[in-house]
Amino acid sequence: MECKSTEYGCIRALKGMFPVLLASMLILGTAISSLAQTTVQGTVTDAESGEVLTGVNIVIAGTLEGTTTDLDGNFELTVPSLNETLVVSFIGYQRQRVAIDGRTTLDIKLAPELIIGDELVITAFGLERETKSLGYAIQQVRSDRIIESRQPNIINALQGQVAGVQITNSGGAPGASSMMLIRGGTSLSSDNQPLFVVDGIPIDNTTTGGLNSPGSNRAIDINPADIESITILKGPSAAALYGQRAGSGAVVITTRRGAEGRAIIDYSSTVSFDRVGNIPSLQSRYKQGEQGVFDPNATGSWGPAFQSGETVYDNLGDFFQTAFTQNHDLSLSGGTATSRFYASASIMDQGGIVEHNNSFNRNSFRLTADTRAGSNLRLEGTASYVETDRNYVSQGSAGGVMGALFWPRSDNMRDYLNQDGTQRTITGSDNPYWGTINKPFKSDVSRSMVVGSVFYDPFDFLNITYRLGTDRYTDSRENYQATGAMASMGGIITNSEINNQLTTSTLMVSTSRTFADAINTRLTVGHNLEMMERSVMSQTGQNFIDPNFPNINNVVEQDRRTSRGETRRRLIGAFVDFDIDWKDMVFLNFRGRNDWSSTLPVNNRSFFYPAVSASVVLTEVMNELGYNIQGSALSYIKLRGSWARVGKDAPPHILANTLATATNWFTVAPMGFISNVNNFYGNPSLKPEFTNSIELGADFRFLDERLGLDLSYYRTETDEQILGTRTPPSTSSFLAYLNGGSIRNEGVELILNTHPVRRSRFDWRLDLNFAKNTATVIDLPGTLDRVELSDSWAAFSVAQGSAFVDGPLFGINGRVWRTNDDGELLLDDRGYPQVSPILEYIGNREPDWIGGMTNTFSYQTWSLSFTWDVRIGGKIFNATENALVRSGLSTKTLERGESKVFDGIVESTGQRNTQAVLLDQDYYTSLYALNGREFVEDGTWYRMRFVTLSYAVPAQRLENLPISSLQFYVTGRNLLLFTNYSGVDPEVSGSGAGVGGAGSFGFDNLGVPATRGFDFGLRLRL
Repeated sequence: MECKSTEYGCIRALKGMFPVLLASMLILGTAISSLAQTTVQGTVTDAESGEVLTGVNIVIAGTLEGTTTDLDGNFELTVPSLNETLVVSFIGYQRQRVAIDGRTTLDIKLAPELIIGDELVITAFGLERETKSLGYAIQQVRSDRIIESRQPNIINALQGQVAGVQITNSGGAPGASSMMLIRGGTSLSSDNQPLFVVDGIPIDNTTTGGLNSPGSNRAIDINPADIESITILKGPSAAALYGQRAGSGAVVITTRRGAEGRAIIDYSSTVSFDRVGNIPSLQSRYKQGEQGVFDPNATGSWGPAFQSGETVYDNLGDFFQTAFTQNHDLSLSGGTATSRFYASASIMDQGGIVEHNNSFNRNSFRLTADTRAGSNLRLEGTASYVETDRNYVSQGSAGGVMGALFWPRSDNMRDYLNQDGTQRTITGSDNPYWGTINKPFKSDVSRSMVVGSVFYDPFDFLNITYRLGTDRYTDSRENYQATGAMASMGGIITNSEINNQLTTSTLMVSTSRTFADAINTRLTVGHNLEMMERSVMSQTGQNFIDPNFPNINNVVEQDRRTSRGETRRRLIGAFVDFDIDWKDMVFLNFRGRNDWSSTLPVNNRSFFYPAVSASVVLTEVMNELGYNIQGSALSYIKLRGSWARVGKDAPPHILANTLATATNWFTVAPMGFISNVNNFYGNPSLKPEFTNSIELGADFRFLDERLGLDLSYYRTETDEQILGTRTPPSTSSFLAYLNGGSIRNEGVELILNTHPVRRSRFDWRLDLNFAKNTATVIDLPGTLDRVELSDSWAAFSVAQGSAFVDGPLFGINGRVWRTNDDGELLLDDRGYPQVSPILEYIGNREPDWIGGMTNTFSYQTWSLSFTWDVRIGGKIFNATENALVRSGLSTKTLERGESKVFDGIVESTGQRNTQAVLLDQDYYTSLYALNGREFVEDGTWYRMRFVTLSYAVPAQRLENLPISSLQFYVTGRNLLLFTNYSGVDPEVSGSGAGVGGAGSFGFDNLGVPATRGFDFGLRLRL
């Protein structure tokens, strides 16, 4: 088989071979499993009550081979020898390792699980720490929670499960981007999303795309089935060692590894069906036309009323279909005493609710291996390759779904072709059916991630770790409008290629010592190097020579233009991490890092930032001092606190004016030109911005560890913001970057873990989280009172995202009707309201608080889990409704033709108004639609994110099959939504996740509606 790089020849060939590959692995697994010869049996009971435990997992240590107990708590397992060790685990109980020691019958007693113990968690650069030693808040999400959500994008899988984390999906299109904020935002103009780290190396999570064609965030390339765990480092204290890129927190992902033992095969298959969730309510009283008169060429629905018997078409509802998705995951793992491996392959084909050019396909392969070369040297390597293929339609004011929203209901939109094959249009508007076929956006991504690690222990007290990794991808994009499109009758096409590479090198040396059997110390020093290179090549051509062949080579040279941009960045860091504890109950940590950034001026490119944290396990300290405060009611108290300072550099290439050449700009500059390509005025005096953070917290455990409460308070303040501000036209630039401005985030978090029922055959766990954050702009440079985000305009410039001095970071700036000092309307001489020329603050998009609840029930071999996601407060700007008002399809326009006396003051006379005015088409389109306040709504919601019901086939029923475990499941996603929001969905991000600063969440801007659906699947293990 010859693999070609173009059109995914290799991947699609392998995709066709997937059944053959699966069958081969099944045969291999069956053959290998037949080598086992020895059988052990036994019973598992509750150590306290003596009750037998049903459904307990018993696995041979170092393998994935195992079984489960039956209804009487009995099990039988074939093992390679009687020298093996079994790992016994069950929900609600402590994991236990049981050595067989030559026995063939075992009596195993499991102790109830502690809600929090001394488990190890992964912190910065792969450092393992006990949870009780940490002086800052982190939160782990297990792999089963990720998988149960059935989300292709791992960011969406975290929704409702982590306190202080706000995740906003940008819509229901396949491959849609998602934005993630941890404890608010720290930057006015830069990216506020956390750093993503996979197996110790930072990866790219950029979202690249225009306002009407938002791309995917690149974390979507990660296969959820490969994830072992996710650790959320919430504050600067937790993420400080990662450097300035982790100033907004970090998401640390650990992928699955092989284990000692025979080869194990895991396979899972899921099929999904999705329907559109909600669509706007449209008026069905008035037909197409203008000013009450029918006009078949009018784009609006301002015509006469429907007569009895006339058809009212459901153009919007009929535009959407049922989407079908299939996902297959296959993995092979195993190892010996010195070497281990894990290999996986995954294929996902996700369909969309729009009929044409609406899909997302992901094909991924992963290989991880490690080996020991002697007693003190271990080598580890990971390589992954992913290809994604996304087809999507435009959103926002560019058409696509927008056209289906506006199409008059007296006209059948599905009848979109004339007899000669050209599209049937309404003046100035492409038919949405024709547009989804002939105006597609395509994005094909090829991505590889390679990590190599060396672990060397020359002495018992000294460890050396070196890790080198690279994350590289190519994103080939194409969007065109075929001949006959209203915006370009001759056709237009744009091809672009984005190449991005991030290379990371990290060296760490660690040593540990114990003094007087009471004081333990650990010191780590390290060096970190990051190099980022990014290039964007773009070609645009218009007027196709052959009208039926949309291709860049089908355009004459004078109708083409080409542009290219390159970005490079280098960051060098040196860091130190020092831990000291007293008797494993009082902990103190000091951290410091110095960075040298290539994006800052020479005199300012070196900057240092420290951190200190402490934690005290109070119950153990009191016991040590002779005061036993532990009991069945109160079993654990830990207090913690931290302070940290984190620096952040400037975006690349803004220190000087940057010029570039362009080959052609059609009729504007057919001979080419030289321009300030980045549209900003360089500033050679920039300094890094800094975030100072304090955090206090406490962990409490009650009722013999069956109830846990974690509380956190934090306060961060970011100063010397690197901010882009508008410049005079005489500078030939649009923006100038300078230092200035300050943001404060203050909030509280609460995590409640409970275990209300813990029985042998029935178990119930309940986890709750709550978070409240307030992001406030303390000051801005000079006389600025707000910073406007030009990337988040909505509703024909009626509103945009803005940050306000002494106000919210996530504000809405909008047009309003004029009022006097008493808040009364100022009317014109006719009695109509007047639109103010000055935009004003009209709402805060940040929620008052967010929360989540996850319930998990287990009964014998059945399991039921579901997650609720709650958002209280926060405003939404309904730009979709605004556009419907302009088109005449909004139910808000049903008062048309009526008269109204506005309560206000006639500005020219100063007298109270008594004149009645007509609410006609001109009023709604020229006055009502320009009042941004009319379209600001409360964004409160209560949403069931997912509910999963699963059934594990008892091991005894699989004895005669080459299968060690088999599970069936069904999952419902977004089945319930309770909200007073009148739009499609209050969870919106109008321009996608790529908008920096305060982002575009909270703007409902004509996107593909969110979906709800069901997943059906199985998992099996050989």
